Amino acid sequence: MAKYNELQKSIQDYGRAAFENMCLCRHFAETLAKGMPGYLDCDPSLVALVPAEGPFDPKRVYGDEAFSFHGAKVIALAPIQFGVSLVAKNPQDDEALWLRARVSVEVVGGMFVTFIGFQRKLEIPTDEVNFEKVYERIYKEYLDTFKKEVDEYRSDRLKTGIGFVAG
Repeated sequence: MAKYNELQKSIQDYGRAAFENMCLCRHFAETLAKGMPGYLDCDPSLVALVPAEGPFDPKRVYGDEAFSFHGAKVIALAPIQFGVSLVAKNPQDDEALWLRARVSVEVVGGMFVTFIGFQRKLEIPTDEVNFEKVYERIYKEYLDTFKKEVDEYRSDRLKTGIGFVAG
């Protein structure tokens, strides 16, 4: 029974670690979302936690549904994904765009290992969390949403390319 008991202890340790990771990452996300409006200098109602993928409504309070662990039958010791949405109002009219930055975070060796979109890894100590770099990266994701499209629109590459004209 010694090996079986050792296996049971390992399962318990895994379960505790997975639950702790989930709780710490959720707290990270909630703290991030609360501080983001101050970084952006916008109304707090314009920033929300939303699912990382699929349709979303930034006016809806998702709670657990904003996180990748929602609906899982087993809590795995794995990165937690969520989205940080921003309602970006157009100053020229009454319209607004809904932006979303995808965030993945997990605790590894006393660090929040964080990925925002496809940007490089960001490590933040769990005992002294400073969100400034996280805010900067999320802001970059929001800006890049438009910058890439505008850069392509302004590109000269299409002026000299070979193509076909519909006849």
